Amino acid sequence: MPEPAPEPAPAPEPAPAPEPVADVPPEQLASTILYEAGAHRSKGELEEAVAAFSRALEVDPSSFSAYNNRGLIYLDRGEYDKAIADFTEAARVQPERAFLYTNRASAYKRKGEIAMAISDLSTAIELDDGLSTAYFQRGNCFFEAKMYKKAIEDYQRALKINKKYKDAKDMKIRAEQALKEQGGR
Repeated sequence: MPEPAPEPAPAPEPAPAPEPVADVPPEQLASTILYEAGAHRSKGELEEAVAAFSRALEVDPSSFSAYNNRGLIYLDRGEYDKAIADFTEAARVQPERAFLYTNRASAYKRKGEIAMAISDLSTAIELDDGLSTAYFQRGNCFFEAKMYKKAIEDYQRALKINKKYKDAKDMKIRAEQALKEQGGR
């Protein structure tokens, strides 16, 4: 008589679930993801960077850095509404950061919303009156709006802060010439 088949071995116990990431503070986890996102961005892997910044925001919705950096990618890609939305969220989280307003102003200007850009640049200047780039960018907005006297004033302020600001020197000369051609108004 044949021997009975051996009983099958009991199924192995399932492996224990990995430790939940919940014990890691959200800011720490978000910081790790931000590092990953920055690495993708520096390699030009923009889709991966956007995805990583988005993951960081899922973990820590108060990460102004994730909003700002994702916004910069959107700005570079010409996705101005998305950039504005991200810079707005970043400024909601960290309203005292002047550069967030200059970033959003860049998106508004590229979108053709000069008045909004001027408003954001004025806010940036209120927060940090030593920010020569804010004066320069606002001067460019005034120049584009043919408000040459105001443009000249802002270029002069930028040059007072940074005497070697070549672009501000060049634009000041252009604005002075345009003002002269306009009849001094």
